[in-house]
Amino acid sequence: MQRSWQQVLDKEVNLYVAQESADDKSDSILHQVQSQLNDQQTEKERLKQQQMDFRKNETQHRKQLKMWTDLKTLLAIKQRCLTRDRERNAINEYAINSRPDHLVL
Repeated sequence: MQRSWQQVLDKEVNLYVAQESADDKSDSILHQVQSQLNDQQTEKERLKQQQMDFRKNETQHRKQLKMWTDLKTLLAIKQRCLTRDRERNAINEYAINSRPDHLVL
């Protein structure tokens, strides 16, 4: 275990000191960790921006949801009224057609 860590450390020192090419840098643990930190920082900024956008639009989305709920309720009431009117008309037509000599008020 001690020997493997020593080998990793030696490789890192050689890569850090040599700095001959970009390929050598990409192999170093330091470069990999810096790359991961940069990626995490970018992701953090993106998520913060999404959170700010969500908070900014939250009230507008709530209003829109309320309007859709109200519209759904209104359409359900309208459908009940139309059904009730059709039933009344059907009853009146039956009453008129069944007794042509009587006046239905």
